Amino acid sequence: MPLRDYWRVLVRRRTFICGLVVLTALATALFTLLQPNIYQSTATLMPLGASRSGLSSALGELGGFLPSGIVGKESPTDRLLAVLQSRTLATDVIEHLDLLHVLFVKQWDAEKQQWRTKLPPTRQDAVRTLGGLVSTTASRQGLITIAVTHTDAVLATTIANAYVDALQRALNENAFSLRTSDTVWQLLI
Repeated sequence: MPLRDYWRVLVRRRTFICGLVVLTALATALFTLLQPNIYQSTATLMPLGASRSGLSSALGELGGFLPSGIVGKESPTDRLLAVLQSRTLATDVIEHLDLLHVLFVKQWDAEKQQWRTKLPPTRQDAVRTLGGLVSTTASRQGLITIAVTHTDAVLATTIANAYVDALQRALNENAFSLRTSDTVWQLLI
C-alpha cells in the first residue's frame, strides 16, 4: 500500500484521532489530580565492622530472627537486612506504635472505639500490610535503606524511625543474651 493511502486514512480520521488524544490527556490529568499525595521517608543504616566482634557477632547469633538459609552468610549487611525484613521486627514496630488501628483505618470506628467488621484484623494482617508500605534494600557499598511510603508524611517518618529503634532493641537484646550465654558457658567449664 503506498504512503499516500495511509495519509488519506489519517486525514479522513483526523477528528477521531484528535478527539482520542484530547480525551486521553483529560482522563490522565483528572486521574492524576484525584490521587492522594504519597510521601516517602527513608532511613539509611551503615553496618559497622567486618570482623566477628561487636555487631557481627551479635548478628551471627540472631537465629530466632533469621531464616535458616540466611544464617550461613557472613556479611553484616545481609544479616541486618534479614533482621529488618523479619516478621518479628515488623510485629515489634506495630506494637510500639499501635499501628493496628492506623493500618486498617477504614475498618476502625474511631468514635465508638471498635472494629466495624465481625473479625478484627490480626497481627499477621498488619504485618502483611506494613510489608507493603516498607521496603528495605542494600547497596553495594553496604548501606541499608529503609523506605516507608504512606499518604501521611509524619506517619511515614515515624514508622521509618521505629524500624531503626526496633532494630537497635533487637541487637541490644541479642548482645545481652549473647554475653549472658558466654558467661554461663564459662561457668560450666
